[in-house]
Amino acid sequence: MNEPATTTATPSKDDLWREFDHCARLERELVKNRWMFFTAMLTVSFAVCGLVLNQFQALGPLLGKAGFFLGWLVFIAGYYHYWWFHRKAHDLRDHLCDVENKLQILVYRIRTRRPRFLTVRIYYHWVIDILALAYIVMLILVLTR
Repeated sequence: MNEPATTTATPSKDDLWREFDHCARLERELVKNRWMFFTAMLTVSFAVCGLVLNQFQALGPLLGKAGFFLGWLVFIAGYYHYWWFHRKAHDLRDHLCDVENKLQILVYRIRTRRPRFLTVRIYYHWVIDILALAYIVMLILVLTR
C-alpha cells in the first residue's frame, strides 16, 4: 500500500511573510475594534450615569440608584470586552513574534516595548483599571447615599 508521505517541511519565506501580514492585519483590527467598542460603552455608561445624577431628586432614591447601577453595568460590560480582546491581541502578538524570529526581523518586538519610569514598566491599560476603580468608588457612594 502507498502511504501518504508525512513530512514536516518548513514553511517558505513567502508563506511566513503572508502569515505575518495576515496576523498583523488581524491584530490591528482587533485593537481598533477593542478601543472603538470600549469607547462607545464608556460614552453610553457616562451618559446614563450623568443623566441619572442630574435628575436624581426627581427620580427618587430607588430609581436613581438603579439607573446609576445600570450605567455601571454598561461600563463593566465594556471593561470585560476590552480585556477579552486585549488577551486575544496579545496571543496574536506572541505568534507574530514567533514568526518574526523565523523571518529574522523586528517589527512587533520593537512595537511592544514598554516605556519605563525609573525601573517600572508603564502599561497603558493601567488608566482603564484606575477608571474602573474610580467608577466602583462612585457606585458605592451613590448606593450608600
